[in-house]
Amino acid sequence: MKYFSIPNQRSTTVSIVTDPLTETKEPDYSVFKDDRKEYLRWCSNLATDAFFLSTCEGQAPKLRVHKTDNPLLRVHGVIAEYEGRLTDPEAQIRSARRGEFMPTYLCSTFGGNSNLIFEFEKPVYPIGLKHYKLFAARVSKALGLNLWLPGFKAELLGDPGRYYERGVNWIRLAEAKPISLGHLEKWLLDASEKLTLSDSVGQKQPSIPLERVKNEVEARFPGKWTQSFEVGSRGPAFWSNAGSGSSSNPCVLFKDGVYCFSETVGAGFYTWERILGKAFVEKFEVDRRRPTRSRTCSTTEKSTGSVPRRCGSPSTVQTSYSR
Repeated sequence: MKYFSIPNQRSTTVSIVTDPLTETKEPDYSVFKDDRKEYLRWCSNLATDAFFLSTCEGQAPKLRVHKTDNPLLRVHGVIAEYEGRLTDPEAQIRSARRGEFMPTYLCSTFGGNSNLIFEFEKPVYPIGLKHYKLFAARVSKALGLNLWLPGFKAELLGDPGRYYERGVNWIRLAEAKPISLGHLEKWLLDASEKLTLSDSVGQKQPSIPLERVKNEVEARFPGKWTQSFEVGSRGPAFWSNAGSGSSSNPCVLFKDGVYCFSETVGAGFYTWERILGKAFVEKFEVDRRRPTRSRTCSTTEKSTGSVPRRCGSPSTVQTSYSR
């Protein structure tokens, strides 16, 4: 798995690390004499050459994640921070385990605090910062992060731009396995329920009826989507040659587009405009704004022999014929 490190909290240059246990820059906390202010000054000093970790990757991988300068691209794992001195955190973790999940690493940090690191089987692609925050909250709930150790700092989890000081005494837990892609995709979808994903990617579009989208997809990509065409259905990346021939169904339909989990195709959210083109969306908007006219002629006209007129035109004077 990839980790992303900076030498101090003011640095913007990132190094990519695959195994944090190979990093030898362990801090010497004794020099701070339990003075947290001194420790924080050391963390933010540009001269500090240490190891601050993140599992979040920006669009430019070798630059620090920033909400505007270098937005989050994908997430490789979760780092949870806990505040509180423990004599044997490893024993605490083993006794706290409730299900199939287990952190990959445990380490100690300044002041006797602890970090837990959960690795992902594959990186995932949240759609914008709001989606990431909801995803992080969903992960926290699923993993029960507040139960592993006391003093869980839940407020830190939703910040993709946070880098955690490496700490000391790293332990790899033998029972640990990366969190499966199946779980991660489910949590991403759960996190998207309260969002309009097209807004999250900055591509606002009108609400186009899925029936109209379906007809366009069948016309342009005949036979490519064989599942039911409704929100929540899974199928192939029908618009992409990179997805052709694949037996997997990495895409999920939303009302405003498709969420694709395939890195081969290009993971992320695809709006209908991105898939079907701007002209398709514009034509829908034109048709929606076009005034509709009644096409039903009055029965009076037919039965009384009134002056013929085009259905839906302004009323005309009707002429009656006496017998």
